[in-house]
Amino acid sequence: MKTLSVMLVVALAFAPSSNGEAQQIDQSNVVDISGGFASANVNSWNQLAQTFTAGRSGLLTEVDLQLVAFGDLSTLTNNIIFTISRLSSLNSPVGVPLATVTLHPSDLPHLDQAGYDAKYLLPVHLNSAPFISQGGFFSLTLTSAQPWDSGGYMDWIVTQSVNIDRYPAGNAWENNNATGWYKDAYQVDYGFRTYVTPVPEPSAVNFLALAASFMAGVSLVRRTRCGNAR
Repeated sequence: MKTLSVMLVVALAFAPSSNGEAQQIDQSNVVDISGGFASANVNSWNQLAQTFTAGRSGLLTEVDLQLVAFGDLSTLTNNIIFTISRLSSLNSPVGVPLATVTLHPSDLPHLDQAGYDAKYLLPVHLNSAPFISQGGFFSLTLTSAQPWDSGGYMDWIVTQSVNIDRYPAGNAWENNNATGWYKDAYQVDYGFRTYVTPVPEPSAVNFLALAASFMAGVSLVRRTRCGNAR
């Protein structure tokens, strides 16, 4: 029994822990819009996606999106569906959905809105934060049923097309009229930022749970044998 206790202590000593750490910025491609900006419209005809590579493991608790609404805002009557997916590679933004959030038109920063952050960053907090692993591939996808010719626009700000890859760990993608996803040829990326909260790896949690169950079972067997001996 003493040997088993020592084994459990050693396992606990080497297991990773969050240490109560707060969320930390992981990936970031916030576009400098001080001199103006380019953007792409999300609507019933056009879907947008940005892929990225996780730099650390933990819970993906927040994603900031550089979005802006402008034009005739009264015509914006359809929501944006924001989906985070796990990918097998960076060759496509289509993968296994991990989280979905509905963004209302009123949530988006308005063009030149007084008092709002000039970067037009919209924080999206994930209540059911998915676990992501360092080096894993993921996508941020925006879709909407908003008519493309409504007069109101919901856009995702994008880096300027200067043939300089501002974010090499991912790419901007579009899907026009459901004809299939394609990667932008000008090495552009949409504006975003991700936050990760460190937690133990799921494998470590499972190992500790198994170790605790094993210890409880051994203790029960020992008590049973002692009872029978009496």
